Amino acid sequence: MSAYTAAQWFLFFYVYCFLGWCFESTVVSVSKRKWINRGFCKGPVIPIYGFGALAILFVTLPVRNWVIPVFFLGMVAATILEYGVGYLCEIIFKVRYWDYSSRPFNVKGYICLRSSLCWGVLSVLLIEFLHVRVESWILRIPGEISNIIALIMTTLFMYDFASSVKTALDLRDMLAQLEAYSQKAREEVRGLQSRLELVASVRKEEWEQKLEDYRKREEGESIFRWITGMERIASTLEQNEKVGQIRQELQAWHIRVQEHWDAARRRMTKDKIRLLKRNPTTISRRYGQLLQKLLTRAQEKAEQDSKK
Repeated sequence: MSAYTAAQWFLFFYVYCFLGWCFESTVVSVSKRKWINRGFCKGPVIPIYGFGALAILFVTLPVRNWVIPVFFLGMVAATILEYGVGYLCEIIFKVRYWDYSSRPFNVKGYICLRSSLCWGVLSVLLIEFLHVRVESWILRIPGEISNIIALIMTTLFMYDFASSVKTALDLRDMLAQLEAYSQKAREEVRGLQSRLELVASVRKEEWEQKLEDYRKREEGESIFRWITGMERIASTLEQNEKVGQIRQELQAWHIRVQEHWDAARRRMTKDKIRLLKRNPTTISRRYGQLLQKLLTRAQEKAEQDSKK
């Protein structure tokens, strides 16, 4: 294992990215009872499995003949990698493409005991069974050909990865803009609410004063004329100019917020919808509700596309 060339390491990476995609897509598809093209990238690769496999190979080279050290070293290396990737994804993209918060013995939702134990089992399977066969196949490829294949695969992978990163960054920026606009709208509506409460309190005082005046006169007035007087006061209050202005401003903000969301929906390109569709468990602590709305939109769009 220690005598691999750079091209061979790259080929190992892409093989395990693909096998990881097969494994992850199968597991998620079975749990969701429908086909899910899982992963961050558009192609049939999941980079964390490729990096995880390389990390396991590196740390287990000195002890590859002993199962228990392979289990624990591979588990630790892959767990550290998973935590780092999860943390960086949330820092950069403001979302989590996986979350273990609901599982016991998790660390900030990035890793959990169950996932770590799975990495340990995969480490043993990788070293004892899988890599022997992959290694045999890769080592049969002549050096020049392996260099060419590695170059082509790297070019395709980098294009796919860069495109996926751009899509994720666009999604992050869209969430940030929606959050900023929603916050602005909330502040404006909160101000309108305060104004409405102030007007309502003035109206209440006016109402109570009118009622008191009518109560003093109630014995000398017929019930019909008393009710008629109350109706006249109510009619006057309902036509209050300040209340009308506040209603108009609230209606205007309702229209503006709706237009802003309509614009965001138009920005939900196929690439963004596919990214969310490939990662149905995506969550965001910062943009939670907004992301859920966009996920719903992505699911609706996917259903519409499937019917066409």
